[in-house]
Amino acid sequence: IWLPAGTGEDALLHDSLRTEIQHLLDEILAYRHLQQAETGKLQMKWSGIHLRGFLDQLVRGCQTQECAQHRSIVIEPPVPEQELLTDDRLLRRILVNLIKNALEATPTGEAIRVRCRPESEFIRFEVWNPGAIPVVVQYQIFQKSFSTKGMPGRGLGTYSAKLLGERGLRGHLSFNSDALSGTTFTFLHPLNSDKAAPQAQSS
Repeated sequence: IWLPAGTGEDALLHDSLRTEIQHLLDEILAYRHLQQAETGKLQMKWSGIHLRGFLDQLVRGCQTQECAQHRSIVIEPPVPEQELLTDDRLLRRILVNLIKNALEATPTGEAIRVRCRPESEFIRFEVWNPGAIPVVVQYQIFQKSFSTKGMPGRGLGTYSAKLLGERGLRGHLSFNSDALSGTTFTFLHPLNSDKAAPQAQSS
């Protein structure tokens, strides 16, 4: 996004405007991808990404979101220095949704944690926050338009992440949540795009 350069307060205003425009464009693309996934028209664009640089850039972008104010996002090392074949648009959207949900569930002054590690046939991505999801809510967490926030138009985050992750990337999204351990959402991304991750078709 190009905006004319400025100085002082003008520069700050331009930076803020650029960020807001980018967030708006991201939301428009997110709804487009969701509709395409729901109707079976999602076209995959496979390419290689370097995991460490990808996560660093993603977290920096999430840190500018309103829900990240007075909260921090910690990438837990070590992040593997390897390449992953994926559709980076979808992987980014999945992780951004999970990170935003985690931030919204986290008290001010606290941190969420993002982890990434290779396993035998897939890359495991985890997003953790210190809160617990009530049991009655857990059964509805992946339902379309379900939201704990009581606001119209909310509730597409986890639904969208699961749909894009499983129908698009052939992965598997799940979570564990309790008062002692907090909440962890786990996305298993196959190392081989032709092979589905464990249990990817079970939910």
